[in-house]
Amino acid sequence: ILGDLCIDKKRIFATGFSYGAGMSYALACSRANVFRAVALYAGAQLSGCNGGNTPIAYFAAHGIRDSVLDIKQGRMLRDRFVMVNGCTQQNPPEPSEDSGTHQCTSYQGCKEGYPVRWCAFDGDHNPTEKDRGQNESWVPREAWEFLSQF
Repeated sequence: ILGDLCIDKKRIFATGFSYGAGMSYALACSRANVFRAVALYAGAQLSGCNGGNTPIAYFAAHGIRDSVLDIKQGRMLRDRFVMVNGCTQQNPPEPSEDSGTHQCTSYQGCKEGYPVRWCAFDGDHNPTEKDRGQNESWVPREAWEFLSQF
C-alpha cells in the first residue's frame, strides 16, 4: 500500500469496535511506532499486548452496561496508556445508569502529542451510542475530533 499510494505516514490510525477494538489495542501495543493514534469502541484485551511501552495517542468509548465486554476491561486498556503516555492518573466521571448520557474526559499531564481521551456512556455494547432524545450518535464526532488533531 505504501508503495502504490500517497500516504502520510504520520497519520496512520487504527480503529475498531469489539474484536476490532481488541485488534487496534494490540496494534497500539506492538506497533506504536507505525500508528499515530488508535480509537477503540467497546474494546478488551483479546489478543495480548506485545510491547505496550511506547506512547500512542489513545481514544476509547465504552458503555457502562456493556454485556459483552465489561467496561472494566476497557478501563484496563485505557489505564495502560494513561501510564505509558505519562498522564496524571484519575478516576474519570462516568454517567449514572439510566441517565441516557455520556461523559468524556481528556487526561491531563500527558506527554506532548500523546493525549488520552476516555468516553463512558450509559449503554450496552454499541459503537454508535446516542444520548437519550438525540437522533445522531456523539461517538463519530468525538473520535473525529480526537484523530483530526494530528
